[in-house]
Formats: sequence, structure tokens, C-alpha cells
Amino acid sequence: MNRLNSNIIGKMMWKCTYLKQEGTTGFNADFFSDEVLRMKNASREKMCAMAEEYQRHKQLAGVQLLPSTLYFADIETSKSGRGAKPRIGVLKAKFRAFEESPYKQFKPYQVSTSIWAIDGLGCWYYGTPAVSQSDGNAGKDNGDLLMIHTRDWDTLEVYIFKGMGDIQGRFDAVEYIKTL
Repeated sequence: MNRLNSNIIGKMMWKCTYLKQEGTTGFNADFFSDEVLRMKNASREKMCAMAEEYQRHKQLAGVQLLPSTLYFADIETSKSGRGAKPRIGVLKAKFRAFEESPYKQFKPYQVSTSIWAIDGLGCWYYGTPAVSQSDGNAGKDNGDLLMIHTRDWDTLEVYIFKGMGDIQGRFDAVEYIKTL
């Protein structure tokens, strides 16, 4: 294994698969059972069942960085910022009361990022997460790199690389993911 791959593997701190919610722009982490997801929305019973499954998953997998539900909003392609590359959407998420994460620090406990296409890798996208700050607003990105792999926008594989949110880190991560 070359030096690049061993450095990248050491910085890849998290991976989770999210599945599209029928009829919405939301994605649920794949560790929730179909039975729980079919329960009536916002019911106390559903929230308790989700909390139990979340804790079971956390015990098996360790840390959970992003919330268990993500929302993706398409936006009109704009050619501003990031070297005039087209932004394809925005990923937003809010932590539930039972969820724990190093990203969950201040109310309203939200994470958001613009999502950008990666030239030459049609199934791969990237962003740099921003988390809620003490004033309640989303701050600047936290320096981590969020990579999304999807072929159909029904299933998202989300990877987070610690401290690799700069341009060089993104190029290194792309070189690594080409080997997957």
C-alpha cells in the first residue's frame, strides 16, 4: 500500500449509508429497520424505537458523526465560488435529542454543506460540513471533507475525512476513492 493510501485511511474517520425516504427529499441511515420507518411520523413510539436502534448501532459502530436523517435540496446550478464549479445542491441535517456526535455542540444542532460535483467522477460529490455555532447560526466549514458516492440518488454512501476540507485534501481523497 502506498503512502498516500495509508495517510488517507488514517484520516477517514466515518462512513454511513443513507437510503431515500419515499416521497421526500430525506435520506435515513440504513441501520433503521423498515418496521420503525413505517411507523407514524413524529409519534412517540417511533421516536423511542429510533432511539433504541440508534443506540444499538452506536454500540456496534462507535461514533456517529452526522444525524441519522439527511435532507438534500436541489438548487439551480450557480457558477460562483469554489473556482466557478457548479454547485448541485445543499445537504442539511438536524440532530434529534437522542443522537450524539462531536458535530452536535450548539442549538439548533444542525449540519449543512453545499454539494459540489467532482470533475471526471460522475458518481462522486463533495462538501465541507458547517455546524451550529454558539450564536445558533451555521459557522464556517469545520475543516473536514464530506464525500458522497451515489449512482441513482436513492442510496448515498457518505464518507468524512478529518481535516481534509482544503483543495489538496480533496484531491488526495479523490485519488484514494478511485482505488475503492
